[in-house]
Amino acid sequence: MITVAYIGFGVSVREYHIPYVEKRDDIKVKYVMR
Repeated sequence: MITVAYIGFGVSVREYHIPYVEKRDDIKVKYVMR
């Protein structure tokens, strides 16, 4: 399991990147900092 945090991104991460990453079982998004 990989836990990731996105730092310094805005709407593109929330709308496009995170939905695809959350579908995977081996990656967990813990924190998003804008």
